[in-house]
Amino acid sequence: MAALKREKGLKVYGIPEVKKSGINIFLKIYRLLPTRIRNFARILAIFSLNYVFIRGSLKSMRKRVIHVTALADIDKGLVSVVLPTYNHAKFLRESIESVLNQSYKNLELIIVNDGSKDVTKDLLKEYENNSAITIIHQENKGLPNALNRGFAIAKGEFLTWTSADNFYELTAIQAMVDFLDINKEVGVVYGNYFAIKPNGQKMVATDNWRSYDRNLVDPAVVTLPKHARFFKRIPINSVGPQFLYRASFAKIVGKYSNTPGMEDYDFWSRMEIVTELMRLPREDALYSYRVHGESISGQLKKEHQMKKTVEVCVRISNRRFLETEFGKLIGTEIAERIYAEYWNSK
Repeated sequence: MAALKREKGLKVYGIPEVKKSGINIFLKIYRLLPTRIRNFARILAIFSLNYVFIRGSLKSMRKRVIHVTALADIDKGLVSVVLPTYNHAKFLRESIESVLNQSYKNLELIIVNDGSKDVTKDLLKEYENNSAITIIHQENKGLPNALNRGFAIAKGEFLTWTSADNFYELTAIQAMVDFLDINKEVGVVYGNYFAIKPNGQKMVATDNWRSYDRNLVDPAVVTLPKHARFFKRIPINSVGPQFLYRASFAKIVGKYSNTPGMEDYDFWSRMEIVTELMRLPREDALYSYRVHGESISGQLKKEHQMKKTVEVCVRISNRRFLETEFGKLIGTEIAERIYAEYWNSK
């Protein structure tokens, strides 16, 4: 009879008792582990919970997005490429020609000369009669302003921008358009890219730049994650310089924030709130990124401001995470206010 009662008890109380016993056993084993392993386990647990919480938050926020299925002022299938330039005449022609020579022909190129003092203006005269190109000359106002000026007149269903010192491979835009056509739920697509030296030569294994995610098979290729993550994460731009996004989502998040040196990171952080960002499902590269001291990242390193850039990005991300008003959450106000407050501080 006692055995029967015990068995009955297990049926009623067994699950909690087993759970409690399992937890006790786990804690005993955990306490026996070396301190380093225990610390690593704690970090892994925090990271996992943080990941689940953030993904849940993003899914919840995306439900609040009013999806714009069709915009009246865009051309279906058209790709608008904005090319801002400032004193990069020696690289500019190669960049322009790489856009014009794309296998995907339904595109427009909007060049914004942001007050260049070299021979950029004279060089651009060669392209004035090209119907696919719009040229804007303005006083130097910085990259965010130049981007916003260009995108303000863009008519494409798909948008992108490229730097005057970089260039595309022939099928880059076609590959990205094809991906977005197939994957309707994705708003931003990006791809791996070549890291090249100022003279155009591809980097080799002994070059140190961004060695942590350069390809082991081809050391010139920077391999990016399959899904870009920005919201509440370490501020590393995992989209890279080659990308394409839907104008419908750009319409929701608005312009690039006036945060020179981090405008792209901030834009992708806001984009992630409203849509998925995914890499092309291929390991090769279709774009070349020139690493040199005159680039924006190169200037930041020269002026020893890279650390401050990271600090400001973290502050922006933390503040945006706490925002409850959706318009402010995806807008530029938070980033611009924190940038203005902290960038020039000691």
